[in-house]
Amino acid sequence: MKALFAASLLNAATASHAQDLPNMGEFLANLDGTEVAARADIGYLRGADLTLRLDGMYHGISAQAALPRDQLASIEGCNARDYETKCTADILAELKFSGGRIFATIFDVQNVTRGE
Repeated sequence: MKALFAASLLNAATASHAQDLPNMGEFLANLDGTEVAARADIGYLRGADLTLRLDGMYHGISAQAALPRDQLASIEGCNARDYETKCTADILAELKFSGGRIFATIFDVQNVTRGE
């Protein structure tokens, strides 16, 4: 009987907690068009594949640059896998969620540092 009572309490607590959380589908739908700022490692992996690393970790975010020429030139030669040519920058990006992936369109890059 005690086990049944404990299970009832756990189910009630779980249901109550779930009501406080956002719905995943709504959350992901609201992600589209969100503009974010970050200090991130930025660089190219395989030729034209741009990638971001936040807090030393890759997060599976596909990135593309929509930058003015001078800002695009500021990240030229940055390599996401090579410490010597790694670049860190302040970025502004717009997020899009599509097909189970997050895409970041980077539209501003400032304060680029190399190899730090």
